[in-house]
Amino acid sequence: MACDILAVISAGAKRPTRIMYRANLPWKALLMYLEVLMRHGFVSRQFEGTSATYHLTSRGLTALSHYYDLREDMTILRLDTLTGGTPDAKLPSFQVGVEPPLA
Repeated sequence: MACDILAVISAGAKRPTRIMYRANLPWKALLMYLEVLMRHGFVSRQFEGTSATYHLTSRGLTALSHYYDLREDMTILRLDTLTGGTPDAKLPSFQVGVEPPLA
């Protein structure tokens, strides 16, 4: 969720209501995430009159860049091959401590 918020802000949404709708989050959850992101230096808040706007800091931009790089690296793994090319197919489930049946 935090990376979604960073991406939404990076794409141009600055006001909290727009961030909430574009990130598809409930209001209270958004406020909690924004507070944490500000506390850790990923987002800054500025006031324009009585309205608050949110902006990515250099740390937020770096984190978002790393997130996009990681997503790209994960697609290289071609996880769709595990499910036979159908993303909705279920992977076999295994129980901890139980040996899988031999084929």
